[in-house]
Amino acid sequence: MRVCKAMTPPHLCSWTGQTYQSVECDSGECKSTESEERDCSDQQLCHESEMKDLMRKLDSKVGKLFKALPDKALSIILLPGQTRTSEHFPGLCLIGVKNGSSM
Repeated sequence: MRVCKAMTPPHLCSWTGQTYQSVECDSGECKSTESEERDCSDQQLCHESEMKDLMRKLDSKVGKLFKALPDKALSIILLPGQTRTSEHFPGLCLIGVKNGSSM
């Protein structure tokens, strides 16, 4: 049997990106002028890149932790959501079971 490696779901980066983007651009910092819209989109691209790097590091750490678990161990990772006056971002729950120790 093989060990299930930690995997970041493909929608996780977009979920965290939406949460981060909402904080930055909906807070009134981004105006409706063209140059500021470009600045905001450049910032968003930069933040998305940073977020992908953070997700990669998180995935690596979770993978190492998962490998250290005993066989047939259940791992649950909870990422809490956020509720604001205008928006609600639900949390995420990632669940995995280690199937075996042979690779």
